[in-house]
Formats: sequence, structure tokens, C-alpha cells
Amino acid sequence: MRPIQALSEGVINKIAAGEVIERPVSVVKELIENSLDALATNIEIEIQSGGKKSILVRDNGCGIPAHEMPLALKRHTTSKIRSDIDLENIATFGFRGEALASIGSISHLTFISKTQDNPGYKIISEGEKIVEEGLCSHPQGTSVQVKYLFHQTPARLKFLKSDETELAHILDYVSKIALIHPHVFFQLSHQGRKLLSLQEGNSFKKRFLDFLPQADELVYEVSNSFQGIEITALLAHPNLSRPTHKVMNFFVNGRPVSDRIIHHAVMEAYRNFLMKGKYPYCAVFLTLPGAMVDVNVHPTKAEVRFSNSQLIHRAVYETLINKLREEPWKQSVHEVNFQSPEILQQETMSLFQPQNKIDENKSKTINVGSHFYQDLRVVGQVLGTYIVCESGNRLILIDQHAAHERLLFEQLKAKDIKKDVQYFLVPNPVELKSAETLALKDKLVDLATLGFEIEHFGGNTFMVKSVPVLLNGRINLNQLLFDLARDILEMGQLTSFTDHLHSILARISCHAAVRAHDKLDEKEMNHLLQNLDGKPGTTFCPHGRPVSVEIKEEELKRWFKRVV
Repeated sequence: MRPIQALSEGVINKIAAGEVIERPVSVVKELIENSLDALATNIEIEIQSGGKKSILVRDNGCGIPAHEMPLALKRHTTSKIRSDIDLENIATFGFRGEALASIGSISHLTFISKTQDNPGYKIISEGEKIVEEGLCSHPQGTSVQVKYLFHQTPARLKFLKSDETELAHILDYVSKIALIHPHVFFQLSHQGRKLLSLQEGNSFKKRFLDFLPQADELVYEVSNSFQGIEITALLAHPNLSRPTHKVMNFFVNGRPVSDRIIHHAVMEAYRNFLMKGKYPYCAVFLTLPGAMVDVNVHPTKAEVRFSNSQLIHRAVYETLINKLREEPWKQSVHEVNFQSPEILQQETMSLFQPQNKIDENKSKTINVGSHFYQDLRVVGQVLGTYIVCESGNRLILIDQHAAHERLLFEQLKAKDIKKDVQYFLVPNPVELKSAETLALKDKLVDLATLGFEIEHFGGNTFMVKSVPVLLNGRINLNQLLFDLARDILEMGQLTSFTDHLHSILARISCHAAVRAHDKLDEKEMNHLLQNLDGKPGTTFCPHGRPVSVEIKEEELKRWFKRVV
């Protein structure tokens, strides 16, 4: 590493400085990033009382020479950059030279380091005052212990949450940073109890699977190059989705980030495979030229700014959607385990649950062949919503709305819809609100490619002259156009109409499909099932809900105590 030196005033003024230590996880983050910048391959973190009492981070990095250590405790001293030009091509985590100084000013700090060619050296400070320093025994690398965080600022200490909450934030961050550095051993302990122990490996997927044991067949990897952007993504089966966005992980040039552009692109790609309110387990890694991204936006460096947000969105969306459309989960039926309903209620405090194995029954899928549905024997309809079928020693329940919605969706995708339309003898008037009117007016040409000939009649009134034949007589035009307009508003400027076509067709299919409580006779039920065979993705509706679930005979016998 280059020697540490003070930055010039010109560089300091161009750095968006500010408080970097907000809570214990801020300390952990800064110290781990220093370890990674020092090329450490072994990082151990020991926490006491959620980080309020003590945080110790120990690494085997290159270490810091003794004569540079006092300088490292001063503000705006760094080995990472020299001039403002370096800010445009930052390749390290830290670069402001604020972390240790900020930490030391609000804690008792023990700072020990040793390089390969020099003896170990120790500095102990209280606040900003050095109370002890000198040579000491220490292996190569650096150890930093932070005790009594915020002891000199009781007002800030008072606003920290419980030990459990602060620990959850630390576990969440360590999980994320470990994901992007699979070649590094990470160990996290709290009160002497080991919470994480991640062995070094050689691939993102292997590290990802450390958090999802026994999910190898349920995680898919994709890589792509897109106009100078390198993308690698790990995508988990929709069955592993959770009602928290914390299971979504984004990295830009090796940094964990929180970014609405990437988040929106991922959710759009997964939209037809997930239930509403669920988020996919995933990790998206982006590598792009430094000139395309600004990491100097916020002192925590958790936010970034892209020079071309639309390009980033398109790159992520197209990479993911192309992979999601081909994966085998689209040809699987859900096997239900009714013995463990409590699993559905459990939510993790942190990013992953490394100690718990995935419930195999909950995540298991059964392949669906090309004649799966037509081989089922229809028994009847229950609750006006579900088709009950029998196949061998299995009971299959099919959601008639989800099944018909998927069928219509696939038919709309496969047809040249514009050539297969139904014109009305008298155009149908539709009234919308002002915001929806503006949205729909901009997309009338695009909607015409789907078979909707719509004319703006003035004010908030539209005249609908034609719809796709598949939809004639099945839809409420007012509600459909209102929902389509709302979808278009939600798209904003991030996606083109073509990018959003799947979502538009899903909306149309939903409106046209048979509803819950629509009575179907046996002929209609058989006709629906026979038409499902041979279509892709027929075990999920376009919005991600399962079309069918399976209950095995053994499960039924257990319910009725026929087996022990």
C-alpha cells in the first residue's frame, strides 16, 4: 500500500464529508472496509452488547507501519487518493480518511497493527487523546477494538435501539459484505457465541448458498455484458421469496448499495413470478467504469448516483428477465406441507438465516410434463373457485382464475394480437381521471399494437373501437383501462412500453379470466385443463401466484391418523 499522508485543502473541499458513525454497525462497516482495502483474507468480528460495549475487528491484512499509525487517527489522512482526479476512479472502499478519526473521537480505541517487515505497534486513545502507545506482539494484520461507543455523547447513546436490534443491523451488513467477497473468511461472534462462520471459497454462488443451505437446485446464476456494464446475478426460486426487501442484495463495483433503480428493475423482472408483497432472494453484482457512477454521494457510501439511470435499469432488467423466462421453475407444481404452518409466519431479523436449513417440503417442486393437466381426472369444483382433480395417489387443487389467467397470458403473447381483433358496432365510451388520462394518451399507439383501437374524445373521455378477440365479452372496459393507465403511471420513465409488455398482458389476462365463484361445469373445467398443457410457465399465474398445489395420499392419511 502507498504511505498515508494528509490531503490537500482542495481535495478535502471536494469530498462530501459528514458524520459517518451513526450506530454500532457504522463502526463495523468502516473497520471491515479498512480490512478489505488492506487485502485481508481472514476477518473476525467480536461484538459485546450489540456493539455498545465493545466491537473488535481483527484481520490478516498488510498492516500499517508504526510511524503512520498516529496519522491514521487524524481526519483527512488516507493512502487511497492523492488528488481530486482520483475521486473519479475510486477502487477502494475508504478514501475520505475520516473513519478511524470519527470512531476514535466518540469511543475508547485500541489500535494495533503489524506489517510483514516491522514489529507490532499499539495505540490506545480515549476520545481524541492518545493515552498509551508503544511496541507490542501481534501477528501481521490489524486489530481495532472500539469500547464504550458514544460514551462522551450520552444523547446519541440514548437513541440507540436494543442490543438485539443493533446486532441485527450488524449481522445484516456482515452478510452483505461477505457475499461480495467469497474469497475472504468471515466470522462474527456476539457475547462469545458464533453467529457466522463463512469459509473462503471461489464463487459468488457458493457464498450465496452458505446462506441458503440445500438450495443448490433452486438458485440460478446469470452473467451478461451490456454496453460496458458487466452483470452477474444469483436468482432464487420464487418459492423462496419473503415479505421483506432485505433479501434483495445489490452491489456496484464491489460495494453493497441501496438503489431504487436496480430495485425497480429486479422487481419488474420478477413481477410475473411473485405474489404481491413478496420479494425475491437475489444478489445482483454490477461492474462498470468509474465515470458512470458516483460513490461520493453520502458519507456512508451506501448510495450511488449513475450518470445514465435508464441504461442501468435496462441492463439489469433484460439480463434478469431473459434468465427468469427460461428457468425450470416455470414447469413445476407446488407440494404442500400442512404439518408446519408456523414456517409461513417466521421472518428473519437479518438478511439470511445461516443456521436454519430450508424446509424441504415447503420448497420442493414437482416437474410438470407436457400432458400433466389432461391426465388429471376432474372430481369437481369447490368453493366456486378451485378445481379438484385426482392423479394416481395425489390430490391436485387448481385455482381456476390463476389457471385461466396464465392460459390467456400465453395465448396473448403467442398471437399477433393486432390481426385478431373484434370491432364494436358502436364505440364504447370510457371516462378516466386526469392523471390516468394523461398516461393513457401517451400510449394509444402502443396499445393499438395489442389490438386496442382507442381514440381520445376530449377531456377525460376515450372511445374504445376494438379489443383483442380473446377478450370480447369478458372484460369491464372502464376498469381495465383505468388499471392499464395506473400501470403506465407506475412505469414512469424507467422502462419502455416494450419492456413492460409482460406486465400489460398480465393485467389484461387478469381482467379477462374467469373469476373466483364463477361456476364451471365439468366440460368447461376439462377444456381449461387440456388447453394448459404444452404452454410454458403454467404452474404460476402471471403475477406469481401458484396455479396448482399437490397433496399426497400419505399426507391425507396422516391427517386422519391412518398412519403413525
